[in-house]
Amino acid sequence: MARTYAQLVNARFGERLASVRRARRVSQTELGRRIGFSRATIANLEGGHQNVQLHQVYSIAKALDAPIEELLPKPHELPDTYTPAENPDVIFLESVRRQLVHGDDNENT
Repeated sequence: MARTYAQLVNARFGERLASVRRARRVSQTELGRRIGFSRATIANLEGGHQNVQLHQVYSIAKALDAPIEELLPKPHELPDTYTPAENPDVIFLESVRRQLVHGDDNENT
């Protein structure tokens, strides 16, 4: 069964979340406690089975004391068939990444 683009983004985010969490030696239960999620919710996020909202990404990054860009999938980790001009998810991710790297001065680019 083919995955949608959103499912691919969720899967890559989940992989990154699991990697960052493990590197910081934080259990799923502990991360959930820090941000008010259940262990099952953390497991679902890491498995790419649940959508994550932007404010939740910020909470997770803060709870793990990690830069938010460590959690976001990089463009090369996503299929080439989806270009920013065709896919609003890519446009959004690139916009967030530009703001994080360059500050608010690039909002209109």
